[in-house]
Amino acid sequence: MRGPKGISQMHCGFCGHPGADDRPLLGGLGVMICQLCAHEAVRSFDEGTEAAVTAFEAHTEQELVRMLRGVTRQRPQLERFQRDLVDYMRSRGMSWGSIGDGLGVARQSAWERFRRVEER
Repeated sequence: MRGPKGISQMHCGFCGHPGADDRPLLGGLGVMICQLCAHEAVRSFDEGTEAAVTAFEAHTEQELVRMLRGVTRQRPQLERFQRDLVDYMRSRGMSWGSIGDGLGVARQSAWERFRRVEER
């Protein structure tokens, strides 16, 4: 499966910062988390902090705006991952019917949406 062209194209889904050498990203299924947010998550679990409080109530308005930007950046990142995954599935000979099942759409709809993936 093709990966992103560079880590700078990917953003942390929690803080919205782009990945970089000094802020590596970890993720799966198209969702990424930076090293700093991962450490904060571990600390939060260790201390028993409620996620909702950590994610919303404890943040300033500016931090919430940054979080919204991060969520908004996730869409193209997830779309790239989805295209790459469909491309990989087709390279393994999987049918458009199976891909459509995974997308929750008909085989024809999956083909219409992603047929250009095969044409590259």
